[in-house]
Amino acid sequence: LRAYADDDATQSFGRGSSCIDGVICVGCSTGDILRFEGDHQTGSLRGHRAPITCLAGSSRLVSGCDRGEIRLWEGDESVVLEDGTRAADIGGDPCSSIALWDDQIVAGFASGRVRCYSEKGDVLHDLQAHARCLTALSIQGDRLATAGEDAHVFVWSLPSLEMVHASHVTDSLLTGVAFLDERSLACAAYDSQTV
Repeated sequence: LRAYADDDATQSFGRGSSCIDGVICVGCSTGDILRFEGDHQTGSLRGHRAPITCLAGSSRLVSGCDRGEIRLWEGDESVVLEDGTRAADIGGDPCSSIALWDDQIVAGFASGRVRCYSEKGDVLHDLQAHARCLTALSIQGDRLATAGEDAHVFVWSLPSLEMVHASHVTDSLLTGVAFLDERSLACAAYDSQTV
């Protein structure tokens, strides 16, 4: 991270990555999004005021940060879809995972909530999906899988967010979820070598 390293006692880090039209984007602890083409850095995107937590993209980039802010990027410019004030009364609601589905942005939050946004920032759905931090989400076709620290994995139908499957992984603080195919999921847990 070189020049992006903080001068104080906080250790700098990169978190979240996405590839948009051959450009690799990596979130940074400063709130910047570093861009790389091949083996050289092409500049950074600035807008977030807190460490980046997640990135997603197809033809456009979407980013989330520790303040709960979500931005949709078009080139070097961004539009704020979520300013992070919805949960200001509980000290913020970090955006922990994000994905794109059709023209919607699907975001998971540390409060366990899932919100679906239009590209204009309208909240289309808002659901309390998990009892603890939602740590990961994945989309396959018209299905959304979510995993959380509450040791649960849920599968939801899109766009309605109706639950179609629930699983409990005993004594596991789940940190990742991914579809293997239309009917199979893989999960990862903190401090475990088992998938």
